[in-house]
Amino acid sequence: MITLIDASTLINLLNGGRVTTVLRSRRRSFRIGPIVLSESGPQRSDIDRLISGGLVTLADDDDIPASSYLALLSKHRLGPGETECLCAAIANGWSVGCDDRRARRVLIAEIGSLLVSGSIGLLRESVEAGDLTATEAFAAVEQARSMGGFLPGVGEAFFRE
Repeated sequence: MITLIDASTLINLLNGGRVTTVLRSRRRSFRIGPIVLSESGPQRSDIDRLISGGLVTLADDDDIPASSYLALLSKHRLGPGETECLCAAIANGWSVGCDDRRARRVLIAEIGSLLVSGSIGLLRESVEAGDLTATEAFAAVEQARSMGGFLPGVGEAFFRE
C-alpha cells in the first residue's frame, strides 16, 4: 500500500526517533508530496536524507491533479500539504498518514477511515510487525510530545492491544 505522509506525521516520527523503523514497513511504501516537502522547515535535511536513502519517494506532480487540488483547497480550507495528500489519495487510491486533527476528519470523510492513519497508528503497525516493542513505540510518542507534537493521549498498553 502506498501511503502519502504529511509534514505533521513525518515530523512527529522524526522527533520521536523512530522514523526509520516506521518507514521500513513491509506493509507500506511511503511518498511525500512536493508541497509537504516544502513545508518541512528545519527537518528538511532529515527528510532529504530519508528520500536519498530510499525510505520515502517524492511524489510526482502528475500524482496530484492541479484542478482537483484547487477545488479541494477551496472546498475544505485545509493547509496546502494536507490538501495535497487528500488530492493524491483520491486520484491514486493511496492512503494518508496525517496527524492534523481537522485534516484527519476531512480525510476520513473523503477516503474512509481504513485509508487514514497517523504517527501513532504507524508506530502501532511497527509493533504488530515486530519491528518495535510497545515500550519503544510509547517512548517515541512521549518524545514527540516533549518536542511539541500534538498527539492524542495513549498509554503503553495501547500498543499491546
